[in-house]
Amino acid sequence: MIASVAFHNFKALREAQVELRPFNLIVGPNGSGKTSLIQALLRLRTLWRLHAAADAPPPRVEPARADRSIMEFRFCPPPERGGEEAAGAHNPHDQEKREGREGQPKRAGRERREGGSVFTARLSCVSQMVCDQIEFLGAGGAPLSAAAALAAKAQTRWIDRIRAYLFDHYAMAEPVPVQPPAGNATAAVLPELASNGANLSAVLAQLQAGEPAPFARLEEELRRVLPEFSGIEFVRPSADTVQLALRLRAGAEAVTAPDGGAGLAGGELAGELVSADNLSQGTLYLMALLYLAFQPQPPSVVCVEEIDRGIHPRLLRPLRDLLYRLSYPAECGESRRPPVQVLATTHSPYLLDLFKDHPEEIIISQKHGTSAHFERLADRADLGALLGEASLGDLWFSGILGGVPEE
Repeated sequence: MIASVAFHNFKALREAQVELRPFNLIVGPNGSGKTSLIQALLRLRTLWRLHAAADAPPPRVEPARADRSIMEFRFCPPPERGGEEAAGAHNPHDQEKREGREGQPKRAGRERREGGSVFTARLSCVSQMVCDQIEFLGAGGAPLSAAAALAAKAQTRWIDRIRAYLFDHYAMAEPVPVQPPAGNATAAVLPELASNGANLSAVLAQLQAGEPAPFARLEEELRRVLPEFSGIEFVRPSADTVQLALRLRAGAEAVTAPDGGAGLAGGELAGELVSADNLSQGTLYLMALLYLAFQPQPPSVVCVEEIDRGIHPRLLRPLRDLLYRLSYPAECGESRRPPVQVLATTHSPYLLDLFKDHPEEIIISQKHGTSAHFERLADRADLGALLGEASLGDLWFSGILGGVPEE
């Protein structure tokens, strides 16, 4: 996993560093580096792909200079989690076992890092948009030998599976091709969720056909979170396209979408099929997150901007639990699935309230003029006293914790 990222002269992040955990929720004003952090991970992926195909080790990266942007990514093994809940027998819907007094999913024992090597990847950029060099470094920043650098590349194949999402509900609602056009050499490649979610219908249909057990668990979770729906179906607008649809539960009297609206175009009766273009923005976003949470081979790192967008505040707890299912699969009965490191951004004080018992998972991006830096909420010595006076969301919104626009 990515243990930390350090920035030199990268956009607003002139001199900044942030430590990362399996799950990270980032809050802060516009222009404070939240998106820049995600973009840095995508630049890491791009350069890793370029050099992964080469037999020779990557070239040396020059030390920090005023005319270049430098990013350093420190890697370490993911934390191992002790305790009986990490054994995989934990039922994610057993509320007495799953939630503490504040309704937060319990953490199983302390976290610790064991085994494996710790090393760094240093990226150098000729501009804010173009990064052209990558170098692997050992402990203390010492350069690796040629053989060790090649070994480091082999150990970081997971970098190729870093994904970032900014969902577009209009694109998500469109019918998509059932398979690539005839003669396409990539026809046998299984689809993955596009960065804007545009092929949501295709990946869900593929999951149903190829992995019926995870699909059934996804469908069960959908019924739990949105009980007005009884299941997932697919319609064929044409011979070569497929479109997601949700079946209304027979006898349902009311429909409440994740964004607080009816979620339908209007006039549908209980038990009818609702196609994707008649589903609400929040429902489509939730379907994409359900897919990410239940697919058997998820990305290694998932970055989602504005994770609460379109979601009604009363459904933020199930949303948070879907993200926890990614980062802590063993605690949700998914012991065979690898953990996924999650970076999510938000401007919602309601979502922030759900992390009162886990401030170590909150990153506050602070902006001062044209520069920005990151702070871990758990590092505040006065946090306990502050939480005795107000909710976490109110403390952030008021500006006491920082991470708000300058006045």
